[in-house]
Amino acid sequence: MKLLKAILLLLFALPLTVMAQSTGYLEMVGKVQQDGKGLEGVSIRIFKGSEPIDEIITANAGRFIFNLDLQNSYTLVFSKRGAITKSVIVDTKVPVENSSIIFSYEFKIDLFKVSEDEIQEAFPDKPVAKISFDPRYDDFNHDVKFADARKEEFQQIKKEQAAAVAKAAAEEKARQAAYAKAYHDSIARVQAEEKARLAALEKARQDSIAQAKAEQARLEKIRQDSIARAQAEEKARLAALEKARQDSIAEAKRLAELRAKFVADSIAQAQAEEKARLAALEKARQDSIAEAQRLAEAREKFVADSLKKAVAIALEEAKQKALAEAEEKRLKEIEAQKEALAKASQQNKQQQNQKVELPELKTNYPEGMTEETITENNRVLYRTVIKRSITQDVFYKIVYNWGGIFYFKNGQSMSESNYSIELKNLKSKLEE
Repeated sequence: MKLLKAILLLLFALPLTVMAQSTGYLEMVGKVQQDGKGLEGVSIRIFKGSEPIDEIITANAGRFIFNLDLQNSYTLVFSKRGAITKSVIVDTKVPVENSSIIFSYEFKIDLFKVSEDEIQEAFPDKPVAKISFDPRYDDFNHDVKFADARKEEFQQIKKEQAAAVAKAAAEEKARQAAYAKAYHDSIARVQAEEKARLAALEKARQDSIAQAKAEQARLEKIRQDSIARAQAEEKARLAALEKARQDSIAEAKRLAELRAKFVADSIAQAQAEEKARLAALEKARQDSIAEAQRLAEAREKFVADSLKKAVAIALEEAKQKALAEAEEKRLKEIEAQKEALAKASQQNKQQQNQKVELPELKTNYPEGMTEETITENNRVLYRTVIKRSITQDVFYKIVYNWGGIFYFKNGQSMSESNYSIELKNLKSKLEE
């Protein structure tokens, strides 16, 4: 396959086969450019004669590739908004002996800028190039004279469009400047309005602060007046209480003096009467003193003995009561264990002699107390591990589904009361 490259500035197109070929065909490969760079999004419309048969759009970098059947005449129209529209004539007629050959032709085409708002005719009157089979090379080539005839005309169009583009750019720049000025004026106006609004808000805030201060001062005066009034009332109340206390003290003192005088008078009278009576009974009194002393000693001994016996009886009764309560609790525990064992016997006789197995203990527990609950198929284990320094005690409370409850410390079975006492003691030591 022969390849001839012709450079006509063009744009990129996606690979596309225009129609299926059963024999040879012409592969069109090229690139659409603008200012030396690939132009994306260019429409390439393909006409067979005057009938449109396909359209492709150049993608990245402006490249394109498509196939044309041999023995036909085509017109390729390249167009994009803001760019000049150009067309190329492609005559794919070849000698019959070459009709099974696959030809390839590569070229570039330039679409210079025009006014952005200008949309040119989709089918220009004068193509910029003509491509056909050249027997001299036995391959496709472009017609140089045909291209040169259109070159000067497009140079003039390019110059005019460049001026139009520059003018449009200047007008856009002026429009942008006017827009920027209007925008900045609007911002300045908004800022001025915002400044006035903020000033009004600040004045309102200061007025509100002043009103709040005046109200606070009024409330403070009311509070101080209330405090002063309460203090005066409290002072009067305390003075009244103090007077009442002093009056009470004086009355108590007066009554005490009267009581003391009455007692003194009564004592004096009693002493006088007693003296007279004692004088008459002096002899009898002397005789009875010894008997009275004996009776007093006997009575004191009897009281001491009675008190000692009463204390002993009370202690014995307290001891018997404590023993009775402990025995009653022990009997209740035994009865509860009997009931649990009887219930276990009804549900599963094989579990009566079952050995209580303790789960494996973790090798390392933190200092202090760790409580765990382990649920198994037929029982629940409540494990408490108490670690102090180098010592570690492990308590288990195991509750079976059939009702049995067992208590262990360091693998040794124990009663519920001992379990509770020892666990409570160790917890108390941890809190010390």
